[in-house]
Order: sequence, then C-alpha cells, then structure tokens
Amino acid sequence: MTDAIRELFELLAKKENTGSDYTGTVTRVEGSTAFVRFNGSDIDDTPVSLSIGAKEGDTVRVRVADGRAWLVGNDTAPPNDSSGVAYDLIRTNAYIRELTTENIRGENGWINLLNGTFDYGNGALSWNGDHLTVKGAITATSGKIGPWDIGATAIYKGSSTWGASSSGAAYFGDNGISITDKFKVDAAGALTATGATISGTLTAGANSKIGPWTVTSTSIYYGNSAYGNANGLYFGTSGLSLGSAFKVSAAGALTCTGANISGTITSTNATITGNITANAGSIGGFTIVNSANTGTTSAGGHCYTTALYTQCSDDTYEYEVGMKGGSGSPNYLAFYVGRITKGAAWSTNTKVFSVANNGKLTATNADISGKVTATSGKIGPWTLSSTQISNNDGSYETIIMPNSISMKVKNSTSGLSIAYDALLIGSSLGTTSVTSGIITLNSTDQAQVNVSRTSGRSGRLVANNNSFGLYDVESRSWVFRSGNDGNTYILGKLYCIGTEDSTGRQPIQSITTATGLVSYMSANTSALAVRGRWGASKGFTAKNFTPASSDIRIKSDINKSKVHALDLIRQIDICEFRKQGAYQPVGMIADWIEELDPLLTVGGGYEEDGAMNIKSVDTFYLMGYVVKAIQELADKVSRMGG
Repeated sequence: MTDAIRELFELLAKKENTGSDYTGTVTRVEGSTAFVRFNGSDIDDTPVSLSIGAKEGDTVRVRVADGRAWLVGNDTAPPNDSSGVAYDLIRTNAYIRELTTENIRGENGWINLLNGTFDYGNGALSWNGDHLTVKGAITATSGKIGPWDIGATAIYKGSSTWGASSSGAAYFGDNGISITDKFKVDAAGALTATGATISGTLTAGANSKIGPWTVTSTSIYYGNSAYGNANGLYFGTSGLSLGSAFKVSAAGALTCTGANISGTITSTNATITGNITANAGSIGGFTIVNSANTGTTSAGGHCYTTALYTQCSDDTYEYEVGMKGGSGSPNYLAFYVGRITKGAAWSTNTKVFSVANNGKLTATNADISGKVTATSGKIGPWTLSSTQISNNDGSYETIIMPNSISMKVKNSTSGLSIAYDALLIGSSLGTTSVTSGIITLNSTDQAQVNVSRTSGRSGRLVANNNSFGLYDVESRSWVFRSGNDGNTYILGKLYCIGTEDSTGRQPIQSITTATGLVSYMSANTSALAVRGRWGASKGFTAKNFTPASSDIRIKSDINKSKVHALDLIRQIDICEFRKQGAYQPVGMIADWIEELDPLLTVGGGYEEDGAMNIKSVDTFYLMGYVVKAIQELADKVSRMGG
C-alpha cells in the first residue's frame, strides 16, 4: 500500500479534520456510490459518495474529511462538473461536505434545492416549508411580523397609538394593551372594557366600583351601605335587602312587605317553614280556590269553600285530585281522588278515594300493602272488632282470633278449629279439653286423615277399634299397622335411611339400653365387625369376629403344610396384663404375633372418625399352627419310642 492510500485510510478513521483531496480513476458506479482506484494504488474498490456526475474511466478528485469520502471534481468531463463550480462560489463557515443536484450539505446545516427547506445550526434556524423555527433571542426595532409592525417600544397593527379608535387597531407596548378603544389596559393596570361579557371569578378591591355599585370587603351596595336601609340595595355578609321592604338576613329570615308574586317559582330540595297564604292562582298543576261555590262551575260541579285541586283526562275517564276544607256541602273533605266517564257530569260523590272529616276512608278497588290497624268496620264481607275478624253468611260462621281459627255451622259445635296448640275436628268443637300439641279427631267409629294428590300416591292415617296405622289408598293395603294383638306389621321391606357416620354404615339398636349399646355392624369376606360400647368403655370401639370358614369349595392348590409350627408356637409370648382396667393373667399381644405371621391378626389402625379399630388375634387361623405343632410333637414322641 502506498503512503497516499495509507494517509487516506488514516484520515477516514479520524473525525472533525479539515479534509484533503486525492485523485483517482472510477472503476465502476453502483447507484449513488462510485468505486475509485487512487493513483499509486492497486486497490480498485474504494467506495466514494457519488456527489457529482461521473462514470467508469473518469479521472476524479475525492475529498476526505470527518471519516467520509465524496467526489468534488471530474477532470475527465469538466463541463458536467457543476458541483466544482458551486464549490468555488458557495461558502459556509467550514467546508461543503456534500453537493448534489438536490442538496447542499455543510458542517452546520443543509439546504434542499428542490423544495426550499433548510436547517442551520442543528435546528437553531429551520424551515420545513410551512413554519420557520428560530431558537434563541430575536432582536428587532423595525420591520414586520405578518400584519404586525415592529417599533422601538411596541408591536402594533393598524395604528401605533395605544387605544386608537380605528377599526382593527391593536397595540402591545410600553403604554399598555389595547384592541381599538373598546378594550384597554394601561400601564397602571386600569381596565376599560365596553360591552364586555365576563365569566369566571372577578375580584375587586375594597371601595372600588362596578358601575353605580360600590364594592367593599364584605358587601356590594347601591345608594346606602347599610343592610335593610330604605334608600339602598345591599348584598353582603349581613344578608340581602331591596330597600326595607324585602330582606333576607344571614340566618335565612325572609321579610317581604306588600309582595305580589306571579309567574313560576322553581325550587329544588326547598325547605319552607312558616305560613304560606294564597287565595287564588295555582301551585304546580293544582288550582287554588277561595270562594263558596255552589252548583255547577268550571271546577267540575263541586261545592267548594276552599280547595286545591287539579283535573286531567284520558280517552275514557276524567280525573280530579284535590284537597278541600271549610264547612259547606259536602262535609269537610281533607283529600280525595275522583274519576268519572269522560263527558259525564261531576257530582259531589264521584270519588274513588277520599278521607272525610270524621276519619272515614273510602277506597274503591284499593290495593293496600303494609300494616293496616282497625278495631271496627268491615273489610269486604269480614267484620272487624278489637279481638277478632268474623264472617257470617247466615249458614256458616268463620272467626279468626289471635290464638285460634274456627269454621263451623252457625250456632253449632260441629266444624274445624285450629288453636295455637291443637287442631280440633268433630262434633265436640269448642268443648273438648285438648293437651298441647295433640290433634283430636272425634268419631265413634273410625277417625282418619286423608292425603290426596293430583299426581302421586294417596294415603290415609287411620285409627279405629282394631288398628292404628298408615293405609295406602292406591294398593288398598296397610303400609304400617299396629293391631290389638300387640304386634306391629310392616308391608314390604324396611329401610333405615340414617347413617352412623360418613362411611354409610347402617345403625342398629341393641336389645338393651345398658352400656353395651351397639352402634353398627359391618362384614367382609374375612370378618364381622361390631362397633359398640364394651364393658366399662365409655366410647364406641369396633370388634372383629372372624368366621370359621373351611369349606374345600373355596380353596385351591391344596398341599400338606411344610411350616415348622412348633418353632412359631415357641416364639409366642404369653403375658399377663390389664385390659381396659381389668386384670387378665394369661393372654397374647396381637401386635407381637403379627410380626411372626401377618395373617394371625385382623383389624388395626383407626376409623374415619378417629376411633381405634381394635387389632385382634385370628384364633381360627392360629388353631392351624397349634394342631401342626401337636403333630410335630407327636412325631417326636413316636420316634423316641413312646
């Protein structure tokens, strides 16, 4: 590599150098890149930015600076080397890095030759085609910004005079701010706004004015600063007053002398105390009447002394709702709702709901929910009293009292009575002595209670001179019967639905109620388990009873035993101990025997409820060892000549 090429690559590896020019020959062109072989070098593929026109074989000059290389001249075709001419004519504060038909790019910015956009100083001054962006201070004492003129002390439009009356004039400067002469704020802060609409918060200092109104720290007043003064209007901490005739104090007390209120008064969630007196007009849709009208009037033909009412109608009916008072005809009526067929004449009795001055309530087709308290009167056919509700149609009588209900033939003791402690059916109704909780069916032959269902079985509870029990009407047979012979008969199977624990074991009752009570019995192929209280035990435990099953039909692969039973018998420890508090001089420990042969024991562990499953010795299985051991001893005795 020549010294010139080495210097080129050293310059390409550096940044921010002043740049150097080199001469070479273009070996090929690909897109915007020319590949150049520099003079004195045999390397022909050094890439260079095609910043000016060049083709293969042209002799060109290459500028290297800041780690980049680009064409700055074409010695073979000078007429086409317009960038070389531009380089001689255009100057920046450094060197032009790139010059194309579209862009001029220097060290501190660029200019786009096609659309006129530019950026100098890395955004300090830029133009994107629509907006000019300037970073830093702009100082000007003359010139224009759009329609605004720049002066030494102000910027203005239309007139350089603050507060000029000419149309469109605006001013912002040392004298203040103004938009014509209608809106002005002088340098001292005085505001003049003609025809202004102001929203938001307006704050005024003490003893300032808004038109004829004086503003203080506690009030706004006109004419006189005192609350309730006849010569002033006042709004402040003491209240609100219009002269002395209308006053609302800070406590909410209203004084209104000689007021005549008309129009609509709307109040949301208002609380009004004291008296409201009105002789005419309306409240909402209700008309106020204060005259002794008699006969037919526009109010619907009612006789009023005073009333508050409203009328409306639909396709079928006309309605009137109101409150009446005074003494006339009809009598004093506090509240009423009336309804007539549309077009018919109203009368004083046309009402579907009313409350009269004597407290009488009249309601047609009423649907009342909630508590109703009454000690007299009627509800439909039912007569009310302080102790009962009764209904008597001449033949039958029904009485509902706080502690009983009775239904019977009038003036008879035959019927049905439901008391708080008994149900009575029969001819001695009301005379039979009833023990609490007993249902008495009075009959000389047979008493029965029938239960019938539309879809399902029908049954009957029967009691007569021979039997007592449940009778199946469908099968015409007794389901359960207790006869005079002292026996109880059950038709079909008896199922015990209850369970002793979560395992589903069926409970049984032992024949005694002593401490040997049995809880359940369960069985499998090897043992019968009985759970109960045994002896002095206070809790329930289970015992396993092994069946002596030895039928050849349940055995297979039968051969003579080869076990040395005598050796196992010798290992069994016979012990004395106490078992559940009782001394036992001879016995075995199942857990020890289990170590000799696991089949010698049954049970062990715990039940699901945490109770012990008592481990026991399988004595029938142990008997096999005993017999085999005796045979082994007999053989020894025989061999000894015995």
